[in-house]
Amino acid sequence: MSNSAKLLFDAKYKPGGQHGAVSISNADIYESLAFMQAAHCDDICLIYPSPERVDTAGQLLITETVKVGGKTIKAMLLGVSGISQPQGWSLLVKSFRQAYEKSRA
Repeated sequence: MSNSAKLLFDAKYKPGGQHGAVSISNADIYESLAFMQAAHCDDICLIYPSPERVDTAGQLLITETVKVGGKTIKAMLLGVSGISQPQGWSLLVKSFRQAYEKSRA
């Protein structure tokens, strides 16, 4: 196994509110810890859908961070409205990547 840093993402299908907070449930914490243990990883981002458009600048919002031992679980809201439009998926991926990289800076 390589020593490079790993980050897991888990798409959730329970909706989050527009610019609202998403609270990480106990079930999601346990599931996340199991995923991180299996992947030998210390970080996971739980991505909850938001009704915002995929092309909005602030479409990725970190709403909660939970630390368990050396493990970190972050809840994020991601705008998904318009994903079915032409180029919607590509725009979603591009916007997510830009917003995520900005959140790490």
